[in-house]
Amino acid sequence: MTLEPAAGYPLLEVLGVTRGAIYCSSCNGKVIPSQTKSHRDKVKGVSCQRCGHSNVHVRLKFHGEIVKLYVDQTGRSHSYTTALHDLETINQQIEEKTFNPKEWLPQAIEERRFENAMDTWITRKEKETQDGKLAPSTLGNYQTYSRRYYLTSKHLVGVDVRDIRLKHLQNFYDALPGSAKYKKNVMDGLHTFFRWLNRWGEVKEIPTWPEIAEVVNKGVFTLSYDEQQEELQRIPAEHRDIFEFLMESGLRPAEACALMKIDIDFRKRKGLIRHNYSEAVLRQRVKQKKEYWIVFSNRAWELIQKNVGNQTEFVFMNPATNRGYRYKALNKVWNAYSKSGVELYAATRHSFCTQLIEDGESLKAVQDTARHADPRTTMTYIHPSEERTRQALNRRGRKVISIDEARKK
Repeated sequence: MTLEPAAGYPLLEVLGVTRGAIYCSSCNGKVIPSQTKSHRDKVKGVSCQRCGHSNVHVRLKFHGEIVKLYVDQTGRSHSYTTALHDLETINQQIEEKTFNPKEWLPQAIEERRFENAMDTWITRKEKETQDGKLAPSTLGNYQTYSRRYYLTSKHLVGVDVRDIRLKHLQNFYDALPGSAKYKKNVMDGLHTFFRWLNRWGEVKEIPTWPEIAEVVNKGVFTLSYDEQQEELQRIPAEHRDIFEFLMESGLRPAEACALMKIDIDFRKRKGLIRHNYSEAVLRQRVKQKKEYWIVFSNRAWELIQKNVGNQTEFVFMNPATNRGYRYKALNKVWNAYSKSGVELYAATRHSFCTQLIEDGESLKAVQDTARHADPRTTMTYIHPSEERTRQALNRRGRKVISIDEARKK
């Protein structure tokens, strides 16, 4: 049965929509609001005047081809209200010469949903990790943030990434648990995701970012040589050698764990730093993508000779597992036995750099020994000990002169 068409209201003309129209998805007749409705209700509950069907689609001619759009940006069948909204947006894009019909197809709309775009990004990061372009630890963080927060957020899931605004991000940030530092890390991961979307052309620009609470960094403290020796005595004897080696060599803990027999030049008593761990993955990749030969102190060399065995692949083996050490295992032992209150990295590598500076080595020499590309990085590793600072304060303005110089005055 066909309804008798009533007088229509030229709403598209009133709104200035010059390209396209709205058609019934059942009978393909043009759909326009009834003249009998009030102005405020022109677009509410509009159905086809010919057959009464409520589902509609947008139809327009673009570059000589007919474009038909049956679903809105959420993937649902068009109502007159959503069709009118999309038609207005399309006309604006045509005027700005940014309209691309493919972006309005159901598949493209589905791909732009936040959760689907996030899955694509994670897959991309997994590929980068396999190719050695991304550290497994970084991938692990992204995967954790995605699983726990991104893909469970009621503020982001289901939203087209092009429509995400400050309000979505602010609500997401406000709902995050944990410390200010942890929340910042989660937001930094999300910002990296949007940078990727922008680089791939999925979003024109990164949305305005929420104001992130300032992270108060705890002060970094180091140990003197004597303090290190005291802490070593607290470490169980079976694990003590690798901790002493860290203090003697200044290597990053993950580098010392990954030090292999094939990396050692036994004739010249030096080592090639080319292996590292990220999470539990052994990687032949180092900082600045360079391989460095380093020389060892006499004590460090004694520790290498003591621990290298004929049947072992790594220089230092964990007796608890009969395999090479992992950084998390070292950290666990240090936290269990050290009474210094200083984290392992600072107690070894930072302390190593600080001790060299306090012993009179130049910044350039320490930079080279620590294998830093930028001296400013080296400066962040140097934390004068309290005793050295106290000595400097006590010397302030008290220049030491000889007795002869004093008599001349």
